[in-house]
Amino acid sequence: MPVDVEVYRRDGFVVLDDLLEPEELEALRRETVSLCRGERGLVAGLGALAAGASDYEALRRVLCVHFPHKLSPLAFRLLSLPRLVAVLTELMGPDVKAMQSMLFIKAEGKPGQAWHQDEYFIPTRDRSLTAAWIALDDATTQNGCLWVIPGSHRHGVIYPEREIDDARFDCTTEAYHFPHDESEAVPVE
Repeated sequence: MPVDVEVYRRDGFVVLDDLLEPEELEALRRETVSLCRGERGLVAGLGALAAGASDYEALRRVLCVHFPHKLSPLAFRLLSLPRLVAVLTELMGPDVKAMQSMLFIKAEGKPGQAWHQDEYFIPTRDRSLTAAWIALDDATTQNGCLWVIPGSHRHGVIYPEREIDDARFDCTTEAYHFPHDESEAVPVE
């Protein structure tokens, strides 16, 4: 799959439409439901699901599953999907390794995440942390897609985090003191 390395270097992100085949996305959606139902094993903080609960109800009660690859063979295989590894190798070089996996369920009305840099939470020696964010459903401004500030990575600075109390966000910290304004943010649909 061709990737525009220059766009990635300039903006800090690149969108790859159709990295996964439709049947792969559908399998991941089904696996997400299985994880949220607790069918793949214990998910921290996940209580019992009422008998007869719909898939919608199962999904709605979960915000995030950390390390789903530890419970799901499908999620584990996705970490080394040849098409994904090829893209990351082109962007980052040959030493690609998986540091973690997360599955976010962004149901309507659920909080998002405040401005942050992943490298703050998962530091590397050479600032090489790269995330492969895979939307299982269409991600639009109407349903809460990812937003980024293009070029904000170029300073090479990891900005500090501060405590916040804002119901719009699921975490209690946000990055601050960076030389960018929210007006520079663009949606990644």
